Amino acid sequence: MPAWLPYAVGPTLIAILVTVLAGVAIWTEQLRYRERAAVATQNIARLLDAHVADRFDKIDATLRLAAHEYARDYASGRANPEHINQFLVAQQKAMPELLDLRIADAQGLVRPGKGPTGANPVSVARRAYFIGAQAGPASGLIIDAGLPPGAAGPMALVFARGLYSAEGRFLGVVCASLASDQFGPALSELDLGSRGTVALRRVDLTLVQQFPPTAGAASSDPGAGIDAMDPLRVAVGQSPVAGYYLASSSDGVERSNVYRRVRGYPFYLVVGLATDDYLEGWRANSFMFSALAGLTIALILIACVTLYRTATRQVESISSRYSAMMQNSPDAIIGASAVGLVTSWNRGATELFGYSAGEIIGQPLRTLVAPEREDEEAALVERLMRGESRVPF
Repeated sequence: MPAWLPYAVGPTLIAILVTVLAGVAIWTEQLRYRERAAVATQNIARLLDAHVADRFDKIDATLRLAAHEYARDYASGRANPEHINQFLVAQQKAMPELLDLRIADAQGLVRPGKGPTGANPVSVARRAYFIGAQAGPASGLIIDAGLPPGAAGPMALVFARGLYSAEGRFLGVVCASLASDQFGPALSELDLGSRGTVALRRVDLTLVQQFPPTAGAASSDPGAGIDAMDPLRVAVGQSPVAGYYLASSSDGVERSNVYRRVRGYPFYLVVGLATDDYLEGWRANSFMFSALAGLTIALILIACVTLYRTATRQVESISSRYSAMMQNSPDAIIGASAVGLVTSWNRGATELFGYSAGEIIGQPLRTLVAPEREDEEAALVERLMRGESRVPF
C-alpha cells in the first residue's frame, strides 16, 4: 500500500462530501428561483386579470345602459334617433378608449353615433355578433374580433348586446369597439425582464395582443392562432382555468409561462418570463457556491499534502536518528522479519559475529545460531511472529 494512501482517504471523502453539498445547494437554489418566477408570473396574471375584467365590465355596463335607454324610448312610443345618437356620443366621451359606440337596427343598419362613417349606411347583418344576438335575450354579451362596424380601421374587439322589446322581439344591437392595441400601454408597464412577454388571447387561443411582439414572427400578429400541439393548447386542454407550462416560443427563447382565464370573459392572459432572465441571479449564486466548494477542496488538498510531507519528514528524521544510534552502538543490534530473516545489521553485530551487513542481511537467523541452540532460535522466531518487537538474542 502506498505510504500516502492513508493520508488521502479522509480528505477525499471530505472533498466528495463538499462537492455533493455544493451540488445540492445549487440545485435547491435553482428550484427556489423557478418557484419565485412562477409566483411572480401568477401575481402578474392576477393583476392583469383584474385590469382586463374591470375594463370589460365598464364596456358591458355602457352597453347595458345604452340598451336600457333605447328600450325605454321604444316602449314610450317616442323613439327619437337624434336623442339616442346624442346619448351614445355622451357615453363614448366617458370612455375615450372606445373606437366607437353604435346601434344597429333590426336590419343590421348602423346608426352614426360618434366615429368615422362612410357615404353609405353600414350594415353589420352578417357579423357574427349580430347573428348571435338574434337568438334572443339569453345571448347576453357577445364579443367578436374584427373591424369596427362603422368603417375600416384597426383590428378590434367588438362588444355587443341585443336590443329587445318588452315582448322579446329583436330590435337590433348596441355595439362598442375596442382596438386590440389598447392593451399595449398597460402591458408595457409590466416588469417582465428583457425578454418576458404577456399576451391576451381569445378562448380559442387566437391572439388579441402581445407585448412585446416577436420580431418577424407571424405568431405574434393579432388574430394569429396556434397549432394543436402547441404547449399552451395542450396545457389548456388539461387545465382550462389556469396553469403553468415551460416552453420555447418562435423566437427561440425558453420561458416559464402562466396562463389564466379572464374572470367572466372568453379570454386568456398568458404571462411568460424568460428562463435566462430569472435565472441570472441563480447563476451568480451558483458560481459563488462552486468557487467556495473549489476553495474548500483546494485547502483540504493543501492541508493533506502538508500533513503528508510533515509526517514523512518526521519519519525520516526518526529513522535517521534510529539508524545512527543503531550503527554507533557497541552492542550487537539485529533486525529480523517475522519469518526470521535478518533485515538490519549494525557495526557491533559485525564485530561480534564477523559478518558484514551485505553478507548477512536477508539470511535466516539460524545462520548465527550454534547447532546446539537451534531450539532457542525457533522460540525466538515464534516470539517475533507473535508480534514482539524486542527479543533478546
